[in-house]
Amino acid sequence: MFTGIIEEVGELKSRCNKGNIENIEINCKNILKDINIGDSICANGVCLTVVDKGVSSFSADLSTETLNVSAFKKYLKGTKINLEQSLKLNDKLSGHIVLGHVDATGKILKIDKSNNSFVFTLSFPARLKKYISYKGSICIDGISLTVSKLSDLIFNISVIPFTYNETNLKYKRVGDIVNIEIDVIARYIEALMNKESNSFLNLIKDS
Repeated sequence: MFTGIIEEVGELKSRCNKGNIENIEINCKNILKDINIGDSICANGVCLTVVDKGVSSFSADLSTETLNVSAFKKYLKGTKINLEQSLKLNDKLSGHIVLGHVDATGKILKIDKSNNSFVFTLSFPARLKKYISYKGSICIDGISLTVSKLSDLIFNISVIPFTYNETNLKYKRVGDIVNIEIDVIARYIEALMNKESNSFLNLIKDS
């Protein structure tokens, strides 16, 4: 579990195939002091397990599912990666609850500078529409952000200078693909509603 507060921006050093999985190595510095092999790391919104650790990098494996649903399949050497360690019980929840389970990818359609902030306009798949709400939380490339505008299959996020400069957003360009994770609360509400609906239908059948 994570909070969407980025601790460091790393860089993709290498990637190679290992049978049915792909191994990647990410250059970083600050978070290496506190991670061990087996720990979870959120990398651009994807929960990864550290399988090896060096002086200036760590390695992780990508499953077929991760490659299918995330933007990792498009990343080239040098791609900037947002990194966050897993949440500890005594940590502040400064963002929102992030699982590191990417739901889909979106595309950056526009980037505008508005006063001291930056406004990103992104598209998203139709199947996510019911989970995204105006002023609701959303995770983009592992960053906890707020939907500032919503229309059809497009939403905006307003990014303050600190977030822009301390994440990979400053490297993003129009047309780039990003990882999207919906708010976990919306996910569980839907699951509960489906269970209640099924229970009601079963009650009617049995009566």
